[in-house]
Amino acid sequence: MPPGEFSKPPLAPDSQSQPFTFIDFSVFLVFNTPTASQIPFCSPIPALRPFSDRITDDSDYFPANPFEPRPITAAQFNAANTNFEQANERADVVLSANKERADKRDKAQTLGVVTIRGGGQRRMEEKENIETEDIEPEEVDTGGKRVKYTGPRLIVLARAVVNKQPFLAAHKTKGATWNRVVKRMRESWEFSGAKLSMAAVQQKAEKLVKFKKNPTAKANKKLANIIGTGTSSGLIIGALLEQQHDNAKDKSDEAKEKIKQKNNEDRDGGEAIREASMNTMRKRRREPTPNSDDEGSTTDTAVATTLTSTSRATAPSSSIETIDSDAEDKPRKCKRRCQNPLSDAEGRLVKIIERQDERRQRHEEKVEAMFDRFVDNNERQKNEYMSLLKDFIAKV
Repeated sequence: MPPGEFSKPPLAPDSQSQPFTFIDFSVFLVFNTPTASQIPFCSPIPALRPFSDRITDDSDYFPANPFEPRPITAAQFNAANTNFEQANERADVVLSANKERADKRDKAQTLGVVTIRGGGQRRMEEKENIETEDIEPEEVDTGGKRVKYTGPRLIVLARAVVNKQPFLAAHKTKGATWNRVVKRMRESWEFSGAKLSMAAVQQKAEKLVKFKKNPTAKANKKLANIIGTGTSSGLIIGALLEQQHDNAKDKSDEAKEKIKQKNNEDRDGGEAIREASMNTMRKRRREPTPNSDDEGSTTDTAVATTLTSTSRATAPSSSIETIDSDAEDKPRKCKRRCQNPLSDAEGRLVKIIERQDERRQRHEEKVEAMFDRFVDNNERQKNEYMSLLKDFIAKV
């Protein structure tokens, strides 16, 4: 069969042969052909190609070529792309402006321009005590709400200052020492989530010292309202810091280091004495002392001698002389103590167990007696039944 021809079905005898024709169904189809306003605004224009091929040849932009494409001029495409470029330029301007504002807002202020609550700039001598090169940037926090100090928070601050001793720190390490004070305060649950700055903490510690020296001063009115002018707790808190502050005043770095070393030795000695006392107390509770004078005197004397030798070996001589001046001459005087029998928990437990054993033994004996009676009754009933049965058989 030649190409272009189609097989025809057999015709009826009375029918006439007609040529095969094609029907164009495209006239009945309606397609939504894109107009100038329907072209994607962000569609890129293919480069190095004729304009007439940019729509019909690129299937990525349109899934199928329309049957009736409408002509779109180059001016319409250029106008659309020009508007897009202008919009991008305006967006870049807005983004750059917002970025500059964000950088200015997020940039932390330098310590030289940090102001105190009174509104004035920090004094020059206070700025010299702060070494910015010793401070880690993430530890300095100048944003957020102002921290509201309460009684428990002041106690945490005083403990941190006494532990780290920033007043006795060398000139080049003051900033780092105050930074460690702030870090220790942040570890306490009292300051969880609070915004702390090193300058504010240092200022509050100095105000506590001033409050100790003059509680009724007008400048210390806020602290007086928090602590109370007639209470002893505020004076104790201020006294802990006042001694350190006054010892460091007008002292060289070498003198401050000696004072700091002596304070550390005294603190270690006090901790050793306290630990020895606690161990002795625990030992006496675990091992009750007899009521007899002879045995009690021997035990107490040995314990006193052990405590004295341990304290003398671990603590400084000045601390020992202050606590017990006669420790080297004679042992501690033994006092007779009466032990309450009810306080012996182990003895009470032993008695309870013994009473339970006695009750269990009595119960077992009672059960055995009942079983014996049951066996005897059963045997007696069986004998009576057998005798009755024999009599009945004999009569029959």
